[in-house]
Amino acid sequence: MRVVLINPPHPYLKDPTSQAPLGLLYVAAALEKQGVPVTITDLATRSYDEEYDIPEADLYGFTGTIIDRVPITKVAQQIKARNPDALTLVGGPISLAADQLDRQYIDSVVVGEGEHVIFDVLEDAQSSGKIQPVYRAERITDLDALPHPARHLIEHQGGNIFAYGKNYKDGGSAVIITGRGCPYNCAFCASPGIWRRKVVYRSVPGVLAEVDELQSKYDIHQLRFSDDTFTLKKERVFEMCQGLKERDVRWRASIRTVPHDLDMFQAMYDGGCREVAFGVESFDPDVLKKMLKKATPEDNAQAIRNAHEAGLTVRVLFMIGTPGESERTVDLNIEALDQLPYDTIALTNFIPIPGSAIADYPEDFGCIIRDTDIDHYNFYLWGPEGENKWRDLISLDDLSDDKLRDNRERMKQYVIQSGKVNRG
Repeated sequence: MRVVLINPPHPYLKDPTSQAPLGLLYVAAALEKQGVPVTITDLATRSYDEEYDIPEADLYGFTGTIIDRVPITKVAQQIKARNPDALTLVGGPISLAADQLDRQYIDSVVVGEGEHVIFDVLEDAQSSGKIQPVYRAERITDLDALPHPARHLIEHQGGNIFAYGKNYKDGGSAVIITGRGCPYNCAFCASPGIWRRKVVYRSVPGVLAEVDELQSKYDIHQLRFSDDTFTLKKERVFEMCQGLKERDVRWRASIRTVPHDLDMFQAMYDGGCREVAFGVESFDPDVLKKMLKKATPEDNAQAIRNAHEAGLTVRVLFMIGTPGESERTVDLNIEALDQLPYDTIALTNFIPIPGSAIADYPEDFGCIIRDTDIDHYNFYLWGPEGENKWRDLISLDDLSDDKLRDNRERMKQYVIQSGKVNRG
């Protein structure tokens, strides 16, 4: 059977090429290894209202997050109009919002990792011409056994990955992952619903072998590590950094504020890391506690200080309009940020992501979900056409809607006026 994997349009992103569809690249590599004809159609830079030139195939597989329902539907609709017998399959985080997918155009949803379960889908399609409405994948426990992502099937490996468009090496960039999953249970995050709080790591030599391939085959020497928990095991971080240092690459990672040891950040810098993005979320202890963050304002501050001292560019990821907020939340945030040596800040509007604890049990977090339509769940502050309009998605038991809007607006204006806002 012929398979086409599709990365849908991302017109809501300022730079849609900054991160390649790693999940699709892994699935494509698994198919190629077994001799299945597969191509990738990357529509990331396209708009919603276009006719798409998509190759003929028997099975079309999409990836997406919860804000990709509209583009996935539009592309699938064109496919079905051209060939009603074509089979369409959706995977990725959007699988947690499967009830909002248009099943007139989407035949099946994969929940979990796709590299093995894709062959169950193909077997069903070949034997009966039909596929099941839902496939649930077992966790893959040996990531080293997977072939490296089939990067040769896409044109854009990666765009600007560092703050303010910096480049530390020639040759572009790429996204890479060294492990899958997260053991934490942050109430705002869908990761527990995807990974069930289990982490599976690739071996360090296995990761470094992929880095070697990126350098020799693609002339790529800048990397974005997209792990949820890159720094969870310090000794592994030190081993990884030594290998990356030997390869003279430059890289960034998104990490938690715990652990925040100075020696770890120094080892990261020595190993070629030039930027870290911390999931700070808030400096209000009530917010961090309500959202089960397992970090304190003191942890957040110390992580920023130590990373800065080690020479790293510090990007802080913030969230506003969350459960646990009060009239003092924004003041606490501003007071902390004014005293800390961060370089850039990304602010998002809280959304009750399907699969998160808050979305599943809002009453346990003192809130009411007012809007469950994922088409309204764009949390980005900036888009390609400027500032986005944020919607009122939740109400809080202990804070009026007006005060919650005021928190969002005050925090937004502070971030914009700081001169450090991330517009990427």
